[in-house]
Amino acid sequence: MKLTHFDLFSGYGGFSLALQNILQSEKQQSKTKDTTSEQPRRLDLNAKAGLGDTFETIGFSEIDKYASAVLKYHWPKIKNYGDITKIDWSKIPDFDLLTGGSPCQDLSIAGKRAGLHGSRSGLFYEYMRAVMEKRPKYFIWENVKGALSSNRGFDFSAVLNEMAEAGYSLWWQVLNAKDFGVPQNRERIFVVGFRDGCPREVFFERGTDDENKIKVVGELNSETWLKRNESIRRVYCPEGIAPTTPTGTGGGCNDKDCYN
Repeated sequence: MKLTHFDLFSGYGGFSLALQNILQSEKQQSKTKDTTSEQPRRLDLNAKAGLGDTFETIGFSEIDKYASAVLKYHWPKIKNYGDITKIDWSKIPDFDLLTGGSPCQDLSIAGKRAGLHGSRSGLFYEYMRAVMEKRPKYFIWENVKGALSSNRGFDFSAVLNEMAEAGYSLWWQVLNAKDFGVPQNRERIFVVGFRDGCPREVFFERGTDDENKIKVVGELNSETWLKRNESIRRVYCPEGIAPTTPTGTGGGCNDKDCYN
C-alpha cells in the first residue's frame, strides 16, 4: 500500500523529509524489534495509522524562491504548484495525506496578532479549501503555540470548527522540538485530522532529561552580532537545546521576519 502526500507551505520540505525518515525508521525497527522488551510509545505510521509501507510526495506549494530552489534540487521530479491561492484542486491528483503549516506571523505572540483576519495567517482558509476539495484521508496542520491564545482563543476555536465541519475527527497537541532530538526550545501545535473516523490517540517518543539541557559552546563576535542581544549571539551545542530567537528576547517583535 502506498501513501501519497501533498505538502502546502512547503518551505524546505520538512514534512516530506520527516515522513521519509519515519517510514525508514519503522522499517528498520521491524527488522530488529525485540518482542520481549517494552517498546517506547511513538507515532507509528504503519501499525497505528495503517498508512502502508511506501511513501510518495506528489506535489508542493511554495512561493519563496530560495525554498523553491531547494525543493527542486532535492525533489526534481515533483511539481511545485506555487501560490496556494491559484491552485485549481480539481486538476490535482488525489492523495492520502495533506500537510502544512500555514503562515504563523499573525498568530504569533512575537507579531501584531491580527489573527486569522491577517493577510498571512488568513491563508489557513486556503489550507482548508484544499482539505474540503480533495478530502484526503488524513491531514496534519502545524503552527505556533500562539495560535492557542490568538484573539483570546477564538482563532483556534475557529480552526478546530472548520476542520470538524469538514468531516474530520481531530487529535491535537503542543510539542517541543527539544523533546525530539532538535537542539532548540521550539514549541509548536500539531493538529492531526482523520476523515470519517474516530479520533486516535497519537503518542510521541520523548527525549531524556540529559538531552534537554542547554549547552552553550561559543559566541558570535563580529561587529554585526555584537550589536545584538547576548542570547542571540550565543552558539548552542547540537547535543543540547537552544531557545528560538524571538522567545529568547521576548515578544512584541514587529520585524517582518520575526514570527516564531
